[in-house]
Amino acid sequence: MIAVEKYRAICQQHPRYTARTNKTGRARDLLDIHAVVTSRTIDLGSDANRDLFRSVFTAKRVPFELLRDLDGQREFHRSDWPSVEQSATGLLGSFDFYFDFVLARIPPL
Repeated sequence: MIAVEKYRAICQQHPRYTARTNKTGRARDLLDIHAVVTSRTIDLGSDANRDLFRSVFTAKRVPFELLRDLDGQREFHRSDWPSVEQSATGLLGSFDFYFDFVLARIPPL
């Protein structure tokens, strides 16, 4: 559930999501999604998780198509990466590594 909520929060920063006006980069969410998915071997494309995506996005009124347009927001979220670099402990990959990881695990909805 945490990973799905992180995806939702990232999508709410999209310019086409009009219910939120104060948009901020969510680079930390990329790192969090990676950590949750890899540490627990979560398959975001499973039927149960796809249903969870639908439920969470519907409940918060976040359009699914914003997930498919996430790559278009790469540079917006990159601007927040320095704050992750300053606060992260341990070995940290590049922003693009985490962003690509998150993109590759978006399930078809």
